[in-house]
Amino acid sequence: MTLETHVVALGAWTPVGRTAASAAAAVRAGISRIQEHPEWVDAAAEPLCGAFDATLPGEVQGATRVLELTRRGLLSLASDVSRALPTAAPSLLLALPEHRPGWTGADDAAVLEGLHQLQLPQLGRPRVTAVLRGHGGGLHAIEQAAQLISDGHEQLCIVGGTDSYWQPQTLAWLNREQRLRSTGTRSGFLPGEASSFVILASAPARRQLGLPSFSLVRAAHSHVEAVRLGSDDECLGVGLAELFSRVASSGLPAGHLIDDIYCDLNGERYRTDEWGFALLRAAGFFRDPTKSIHFPADAWGDVGAASGPLFIALASRAWARNYARGPRALAFAGSDSGARAAVLLERGSEH
Repeated sequence: MTLETHVVALGAWTPVGRTAASAAAAVRAGISRIQEHPEWVDAAAEPLCGAFDATLPGEVQGATRVLELTRRGLLSLASDVSRALPTAAPSLLLALPEHRPGWTGADDAAVLEGLHQLQLPQLGRPRVTAVLRGHGGGLHAIEQAAQLISDGHEQLCIVGGTDSYWQPQTLAWLNREQRLRSTGTRSGFLPGEASSFVILASAPARRQLGLPSFSLVRAAHSHVEAVRLGSDDECLGVGLAELFSRVASSGLPAGHLIDDIYCDLNGERYRTDEWGFALLRAAGFFRDPTKSIHFPADAWGDVGAASGPLFIALASRAWARNYARGPRALAFAGSDSGARAAVLLERGSEH
């Protein structure tokens, strides 16, 4: 079934920008905030490189740090809403990190409890549900929200994601697994942190509230890759290719192609190989994947669960500023657990 859910507001808090517009402009300009951390070192005792919020002290860690990033991302979103949302509290689907060293169920609970205490300008006090799927969580939440709106259960939904790898236990684990980019690793990623949100609305709600349409969600699907990171078998992109096929068959008009691709490739060989094999199986859906793929981890590091909503913001701003390659874009992301999610977007009318 083809969806028609409008993206009507954008918010972001990233190392390269404090709003969706400024973050997208920085990525477009090639600005990067990858730098050496002033205190922490990697396995080779060299300064640990990545992107981080320099306004948050290093001792602010764990759920406290993620909650503060989330609060800032929501305030950025609120500033993009021209009028208050209806008095009935909207649903907020929040993607959080997968459980890992440095992040547990207790951290999930602490963030949710903190959010229940927030009263946000324009947004009220949303009903919060956590989506615990790591990288793929934000796009999976987009899928859930779009379906709720399409089925008539909701008229508006807030969807977001927040993540931070800047926790000592998490970084120690990544060091042990040789997953951090350094002189001693052949393939690794640069840790980052960010928070990003969008508001999705039905067509009637958008018109009633006089909100813009930055983009439309035309299709959204999730899948599971059987060959996960760390497996003895080689990932041949079967799950990702199947995901592309589902999204294209349900949301891509006959004779049309996907113009831009936004994804969470971060330098890890597993992800690059998976994408390459998946492309061999699904190249026919894309106009030119060699020129239109965007992986902004070089600007703000790997931002985990914040990835999906940030991709929606990047695509929406590309259309707003007229530098997109065409009217359709695909966003996809994959979690360590094997969860994969993809969203097909179409250019909105903006007003």
